[in-house]
Amino acid sequence: MVWKFESAPAELRKLNLHGTTPHWIALVPAALDGPDLHKAILEQTGISGVSMHSIECGDVVYFGSSDPLKFVEIIETVRHAGNPQLSS
Repeated sequence: MVWKFESAPAELRKLNLHGTTPHWIALVPAALDGPDLHKAILEQTGISGVSMHSIECGDVVYFGSSDPLKFVEIIETVRHAGNPQLSS
């Protein structure tokens, strides 16, 4: 799920400890998470200002300062590239 920061659940918003307010928050369930996704989001996307926070249950929360639609495009690109963790 991807939300504008102000629309995200409060328990996710308070995980942002960076002192600035991001534009968006994305919650990636543990079942969909994997190294390919992290690499695509954090290293190869051209998205600046993305940070992540792991939750005890294994889910990962991403905070971003760029266009949230770019994040959605990345997820779709990774999924269509054959990442078995993101396949339907």
